[in-house]
Amino acid sequence: MTNNLTKLKGAKGLHGIAHLIGFEPKNLAYILHGIPDDYKYTEFNIPKKSGGKRIIRSPKEKLKHVQKRLAENLSLCLSEIDTIEGVQRKCTLSHGFRQNLGISTNAASHVRRRWVFNIDLEDFFPSINFGRVRGYFMKNKHFGLDAASATILAQICCWRNELPQGAPTSPVVSNLLASPLDIALNRLARRERCTYTRYADDITFSTNKKNFPAAIAAPCQALNGAWEVGDDLRYRIFRNGFHINHKKTRMQHYWSRQEVTGLTVNTKVNIPNDYLKVVRSRVDHLISGKGAFSEISGAKIPISNGQMQGMLAHIFKIKAEELEYRRPKDKTAMPGFLRTHQKFLDYIYFASSDRPMIVCEGKTDNSYLRLSLRAHDKTYPKLISSDGSKELLIRLFRQTRISRVAQGIGGGAGDLAGLIRFYKERMSATKVQLPEFPVIVIVDNDDGPRGKGGVFSAVKQASGTETVDGTERFYHVCSNLYLVPTPLLTGGAHSMIESFLAPAVLSTKVGGKNLHLDEKTFDKTKHIGKELFVKHVVQKNAATIDFSGYKPILDAITEVIADYEKRKP
Repeated sequence: MTNNLTKLKGAKGLHGIAHLIGFEPKNLAYILHGIPDDYKYTEFNIPKKSGGKRIIRSPKEKLKHVQKRLAENLSLCLSEIDTIEGVQRKCTLSHGFRQNLGISTNAASHVRRRWVFNIDLEDFFPSINFGRVRGYFMKNKHFGLDAASATILAQICCWRNELPQGAPTSPVVSNLLASPLDIALNRLARRERCTYTRYADDITFSTNKKNFPAAIAAPCQALNGAWEVGDDLRYRIFRNGFHINHKKTRMQHYWSRQEVTGLTVNTKVNIPNDYLKVVRSRVDHLISGKGAFSEISGAKIPISNGQMQGMLAHIFKIKAEELEYRRPKDKTAMPGFLRTHQKFLDYIYFASSDRPMIVCEGKTDNSYLRLSLRAHDKTYPKLISSDGSKELLIRLFRQTRISRVAQGIGGGAGDLAGLIRFYKERMSATKVQLPEFPVIVIVDNDDGPRGKGGVFSAVKQASGTETVDGTERFYHVCSNLYLVPTPLLTGGAHSMIESFLAPAVLSTKVGGKNLHLDEKTFDKTKHIGKELFVKHVVQKNAATIDFSGYKPILDAITEVIADYEKRKP
């Protein structure tokens, strides 16, 4: 038996479980027994695509904290069980709520099949009650907990005798309790030469056999040829404590569009075209000022930017893999889903941000600015709250894989030069006439921006300014876009963001290695890069580091904000 399972098995009763997940026993006892049931959860509804509403039960903060800790522990136990059972990733049956698995891996198991059959389990989470959870942890061969410990786990996970949809523990607990179902249905699938997978309550069988196995599903004359669940499948689901939602039973033939967990699988895992069109239409409505809405049962439901971001991230995750997560160099070759994603991100970050947006060359630059502002929160009231909360009143642009591929901003001065060069064109696509706040690009003032096609050249081209040499505190480019180069050093020497730390800080070693910024001469046996330096030196010792060297940059940002206020009508 491996480590996490051993620890859980050794945790006896409330005291043992409490210490296992990092709580004082009296605190856990109060959360479980002292707080009335009516005050443990918040209930709300979210509309279903098919109509109706789904009830979400979200635990209050204290209980949620307990459930998160337990969910982490149980997820590790589930991984250990897979290892014990010899389950390889490609052979995983359940793809929901699992690390490195999801709807795409679930769908990939059913690509290019003659038949694809889908069913849904009815009331998946609520059908798992307190007794089932307690009994599982007592009787399962991998857990075998004593009655007191199993009772505590069930009390943490269940509410009003069911597994609440919305609790952090529900996904992993449902996977544990549904594992016997997965084994039973996979045995049936293998016997009938089919492939089986499950994503939460969504079950799929597929095969290339000429005739689909009647033990799993068959057309019913009484239902005008509609397909119904076979007796063998129905019995195995019922025997494992679940029920079928017959309204969502469907057979998909190879000559029609086949979908698994919302993705098409006829020739490859892909996003349905109608979903792409809907998302594109919503983005166009959003950036034109009409707002984004979804229509459910004839009613218009507003969609938040966060929800839109989730939809676009879903599309990106599936389709960007074909591009190997690279942005096409030729703008005319950019796929439509990337153009839509770029317009949306340009809109929320550059055209309609609720605060001034700062775009730096890399992730570490954000850390220097954030820490220097926190060290001088009383000096820059327009950049950071001075009420003690130290909330930033600016936004620092986060460079991610999505920003790199969709917006062309992944790090380095070259990406920022491209942003500056085409900024006016990109802003016209957002249809925002006059953004409320400026976008401020900050770059190192060294050889990079001065090179052919560099940032300074891009500013000249975009602004029509004849002289851009890094000697000014800031440059207005166009619209709400500004450039702030790091200040030149004594005698006009070039500078970079690290130049404003004390030499003693820059020479601090990590594991016997020094910070080295020249990529051409970087030796990983002797040197550390920016990210390790920021993490282990700057952030770790922020309380004792003098960040006053960054005040000229902060002054320039303040001046830009004031300048843009004057430029707005």
